[in-house]
Amino acid sequence: MPTEWIEHLHQAATRVNGKEIGRLLEEVPPEQTQIVVYLRQLVDDFRFEEIVNLVKN
Repeated sequence: MPTEWIEHLHQAATRVNGKEIGRLLEEVPPEQTQIVVYLRQLVDDFRFEEIVNLVKN
């Protein structure tokens, strides 16, 4: 995913904004379904810090 998208994901996770993360996940290409499923599970489990750690520079 583009750097800008990753930055938006980081910001949304930092703000604990599950709705924004969900919107961002809709932009992920269908061939990357596994990462979408994984990130949605993290959101559903309120593990936003883990998302932050995955995408921090």
